[in-house]
Amino acid sequence: MILCPGCKTSLVQAHEEWQCPNCGYRALIHDTIVEFHPDISHYDDYRPEDLSLLNSAEEKHFWFRSRRIFIAKLLKKHLAENSSLLEIGAGTGDIAKMLSEMDFEVSVNDLYSSGLRYASGKGLQRLYQFDLAAPPFREHFDAVTLFDVIEHIEDDLSAVKNAASMVKPGGLIIVTVPAHPSLWCSEDRDAGHKRRYTLKTIKALFDNAGLVILEARHFFSAVMPLLYIRKLAGLIHPDSKNKKNEIRINPLINSILYSTTIAEFFLTQRAAPRFGGSIACVAQKSTGEGIKP
Repeated sequence: MILCPGCKTSLVQAHEEWQCPNCGYRALIHDTIVEFHPDISHYDDYRPEDLSLLNSAEEKHFWFRSRRIFIAKLLKKHLAENSSLLEIGAGTGDIAKMLSEMDFEVSVNDLYSSGLRYASGKGLQRLYQFDLAAPPFREHFDAVTLFDVIEHIEDDLSAVKNAASMVKPGGLIIVTVPAHPSLWCSEDRDAGHKRRYTLKTIKALFDNAGLVILEARHFFSAVMPLLYIRKLAGLIHPDSKNKKNEIRINPLINSILYSTTIAEFFLTQRAAPRFGGSIACVAQKSTGEGIKP
């Protein structure tokens, strides 16, 4: 169901808008983007102008390329083909494009229409601008994904609960988050992170949301030494970096790190590493159709 953010009545689709027959609310459609909360103009921890930089980095940087491969394998493991899913905080639509090519029925959300316009340029068609604090969908998708999103949200428990409200009975919530509070550094602060997680804290979060955890594991263990070096460098030279320099990397080092992380994913398919720079968690709302056992 797609509901009115105000009175929770089911919306009716017209030619260029979704309308509420009860209170008169209208979600306008601009360039295929359905805008539920167009009044949102800014978010303190996020700069829409950084999207161009992000869009370029996602094509070449080892971290984005490797993460796509990890996420693809994770979803193939847990989610049936042709399942419907919504990616929350999709940014430029980099991962959503990959998932659509895997024959999932992909919908895309971001807080800003500027990010969704990048996603539209990549051929994605189900584009929804809204705030996760007031989701317009109710039991609508087989899965909702949040890839490196909830660490940006102060009330991560409400975020997970709101995400769960949008999946059908039996649906999945799939997240990735930065791991190990000991790795906290200036880059976390500059990126708008509120926290880094441990396996214990991410499991407690999903338990408190009333979800059943199917899998929780570390990944990116191969780059842990570099993450500690990054933290040490930030302590020694706290003002030596800016956002543009964060995403740049030497091409040779980039290639080596990509090969190293892909080898890690292959070697840890059956036995998850005990540590890593990131954590992935898959949780289920309840049993139901469309979800692999």
